[in-house]
Amino acid sequence: MVRPMEVAFQAKPGQRVNFALELKNTGGTNPAPKTFEIMAYDLAQTPSGGWTGVAPSLDGGRNAAVSCREWINLPRASFTVEPMRMRQARVEMTIPANAKGSYFASLYVKERAPEGVNIAMAFQVPIMVEIQGRTVRQRVEIDDVDMRFREAEPQSPATTLVRLDVANNGRTFSTVEGRMRLRAQVQDKWLTVADVDYKEKRILPGVKLNLLSDLERRLPSGTYKLEGTLYVDGRRVKPLEKTISFTGDPTVEKIALDSALYLEPPELFVESTPGAMRTAVLRLRNASPDTITVETYSTIPKDLAGVSMGELMGHDLSCADWIRIYPEKFRIRGGATQNVRVVTNLPRTGADHSTYYGDLVFESAYPDGQSAGTTRTLVCLGNSAKDAQLDAAISETSLAAGGESGYVVTSRCVNIGGKHFTPRVRADLVTGIGEVVQSVDMEGESGLMLPLATRRFSGTLDFAEVEEGTYELRTTLVYGEDENTAMTTPVHVTREGGAVTVSVLERAAADEGDGDRAG
Repeated sequence: MVRPMEVAFQAKPGQRVNFALELKNTGGTNPAPKTFEIMAYDLAQTPSGGWTGVAPSLDGGRNAAVSCREWINLPRASFTVEPMRMRQARVEMTIPANAKGSYFASLYVKERAPEGVNIAMAFQVPIMVEIQGRTVRQRVEIDDVDMRFREAEPQSPATTLVRLDVANNGRTFSTVEGRMRLRAQVQDKWLTVADVDYKEKRILPGVKLNLLSDLERRLPSGTYKLEGTLYVDGRRVKPLEKTISFTGDPTVEKIALDSALYLEPPELFVESTPGAMRTAVLRLRNASPDTITVETYSTIPKDLAGVSMGELMGHDLSCADWIRIYPEKFRIRGGATQNVRVVTNLPRTGADHSTYYGDLVFESAYPDGQSAGTTRTLVCLGNSAKDAQLDAAISETSLAAGGESGYVVTSRCVNIGGKHFTPRVRADLVTGIGEVVQSVDMEGESGLMLPLATRRFSGTLDFAEVEEGTYELRTTLVYGEDENTAMTTPVHVTREGGAVTVSVLERAAADEGDGDRAG
């Protein structure tokens, strides 16, 4: 076991940074001492967004402009760890004085295979360093959209794939989330075939991602329109629309559209007590003209999957296993409605939290088996025996150049309480006497933010008319009726030749320069 599995931090130019990896020998079926070797690699990305390491011997495959591999010093490169014991591997980094933007590397940790064994365990630990101070440009955009028909393969049926290409031509390390609406031209109308979501990915500077989504259906040849939408750090950027002549499955004539399945209510809030069973009713309406088959199940919400905070794991807050849906499978005619009973059973013991969460998933299909889309709704199961506590934090705020005078403010917000809320985030540029000179309501994922969830919100401040001087950049997260939290970041505005430059200051530097504070 290697911890942490990812290292991310902010640093100043010229700073020396130290951290440690924990190497644990968990014993296994044949407990014995194990030797681990550690090497510094470059960090790269696959077109689908996965991390991959580039060995020093393959320098031609790295992005040298954002590599911090050569900053890494490993005082020791190998460690022998006894069974059920842990050792720390110290890592040292020296940040160059001229560094700016974001830099990346990875530590490749490999178990030395015993003699005669050709397979050994290996880990890759990404390292992400954001340099404080000088701002860099954010230029993440949709590069292309496309679709193609994939013929049947031995392990998979024929289907249609929709692709969203995202390019990071700037210097920021950003989070992207995409959506695509696919329309088909039928006579003189454009009919919506499917709405596709592309899950959140992080993208390195200089990287182009090719994000694929499987529609799980075969489409006929014809004229189609692809409407791509991209959210960068929560902020919607310029969309891309493209009309194409598509060569599809020659055996298919009718277009399989997503069914318009509407749920009432759109979310379920159930109050319960330990040991109690509660029943709620969902009404489903098939607004499309076609008969479909619907299969239902419950699952852990995406905000809780694979996350933790201290000893609390995301799955500890899931009630997916306590939910039963009746009927589990049914047919619903075009224009008809169907009632579904959702039964929750809060355990008598072990329910230590105030609220639990589960996703109800409704997968629709046509009689021939082709997908007719997926609909989800959230179940919030309240435990009246425990008090709910709202709490939230802004863990970081960054600034990046986004145009001639526009600067993109990005904040990372975390729900550190025990209950959901609907977040609202605002950025204000404030003078030393408290005067607000610029404000923006920041964009991000809408809807309820569950405990342990992390979201990024972004907005653009226009500095075209802002005078030179030092200001406070204040980002505020509102997470309840009267609850809010804020983070302040000192920034300095300078002008030269008509151009405006905004730099992020250290707190100490800002305090020393109070005489230069604007206002």
